[in-house]
Amino acid sequence: MIRTVRLQLFGWLGLPAMCLLLLSCNDAPSIVGSELIPGTDSLYTASSATMPLLTGDTTTAAELPLVNSSYFLLGSTRSAEARLFCEILRFPAEVLGDSAFSDTTFDVSSANLQLYPQNYAVGDTADRLMSFKVYDLKKFWAADVTWDSIWNGADVSEYYATTDKPIATYSEPLASVVPDSTVINIPFDQATVKRWLVDSRDTAKLKKIYGFALVPSGMKQIRQFRNIASATQKMRLRVIVRSRRDTATQIISLESTVASFVNDTDPQPSSLTIQGSRNVKFRLTTQLDSIPPRAVVMGGDLKMTLDQTASVLGTSGRDQKISLRYQPPTGQPIVIESSDDSSGVYRFRNIGPLIDLIRRHRKPATLTFQATGGNEFWTMNRLVFHATTAVPALRPRLTFIYTVPPEKK
Repeated sequence: MIRTVRLQLFGWLGLPAMCLLLLSCNDAPSIVGSELIPGTDSLYTASSATMPLLTGDTTTAAELPLVNSSYFLLGSTRSAEARLFCEILRFPAEVLGDSAFSDTTFDVSSANLQLYPQNYAVGDTADRLMSFKVYDLKKFWAADVTWDSIWNGADVSEYYATTDKPIATYSEPLASVVPDSTVINIPFDQATVKRWLVDSRDTAKLKKIYGFALVPSGMKQIRQFRNIASATQKMRLRVIVRSRRDTATQIISLESTVASFVNDTDPQPSSLTIQGSRNVKFRLTTQLDSIPPRAVVMGGDLKMTLDQTASVLGTSGRDQKISLRYQPPTGQPIVIESSDDSSGVYRFRNIGPLIDLIRRHRKPATLTFQATGGNEFWTMNRLVFHATTAVPALRPRLTFIYTVPPEKK
């Protein structure tokens, strides 16, 4: 159904649309809408509720490497798991004045991997058990590693063996969380850490210090941890060494390159699902052939409704914003963020310039929706939206207003 309204609406529809074009697009400001000419006296409304404007939807998941980020996830739930690989970046030049790191001159009296839990968690957050096993890695991993490149379908990896004796085992409840001040200390095998220190002075042996893997064991939640703050790594292996000669001690902090891996059950292809860390996105196809070729879009709105029963949210609640991305046939991609309300409705407002750009290309366009900001990498909220096949009140709804200038004579 197309409705006609008077031009008086231009004041409140046209100006916000023009402003959004300047603020939301990555291209230089354009003159979209400037072809309106005197004599146009009507605006028309179009809605996907009554017209075939949204013609398809699909959800996809693609693994992305996540190395040396500000935060990482670690833990497990009934359906998901988050693990960690760490490679020690550099070793000290000397230990207690001994640049040779002689095996007979010092001992490791303490070695603890320090983890800094954050407020965000997902899963059974009432069960606060933090339980990990740490395994010695057997080979180097590449910078573009993903879950699928490390573990096969049987959850077996050539990078470490769970049949080996762990170099660390930790299982304690997390009493409270004060971000960046609460510390979990995971005691490492002192003999292993001493071997790393001694071998670091031998070029051939140094090449075989591959690092270690943190694998959850019996946890019921996945929790966020701080890795880097103010360009400094907080998660470190804190080692205390003691001289055999005079019992002097030295504290060594070993920094690491950190790779974060997240796995979860795949979303239904027919769903409209967004999930951070797993890089789950959904796409809508919009077709504007039913709009007159000479039309000029003045204002637009896209509404998405969250299926709160199907969604999985962490302790921070649902994402406050999601993003919409459109890649025109030429030029830079356009990215717009939504707003949401207390009922779980996400709206992309004042997108008239975007709709007009799509209309001018006269071909179907793909709109991609995904998590944004820190939620894109550091949380595991799974937002499921009602699809285009849902009941009319819940399905995605695109609405816009346009005018048709008179033909030039």
